[in-house]
Amino acid sequence: MKLQNLFQRASSHWVCYSEYEIRERDGERYVTAAKGAKLQIYDPLKVADDIIVDALNIGIMCVRAKPDEAKIEASILAFAAKYGCSVL
Repeated sequence: MKLQNLFQRASSHWVCYSEYEIRERDGERYVTAAKGAKLQIYDPLKVADDIIVDALNIGIMCVRAKPDEAKIEASILAFAAKYGCSVL
């Protein structure tokens, strides 16, 4: 069953920026909108299946025996630029 079928009559609006970066604060790393990034709004329910597949693929990369940290970081930033993320 597709997720869209569960939420046929639902709508949601998420904020997504055109570009993200990883910043460090108090010893922790955060994904946040890059300076100058443009704000976009979209309905994540229309791409819910894609969000889940892309998140699972990143998760698979993270649990590999020898994860490629640079590739994981690039994938996370690409995911954020495509679907948005929480910011500080």
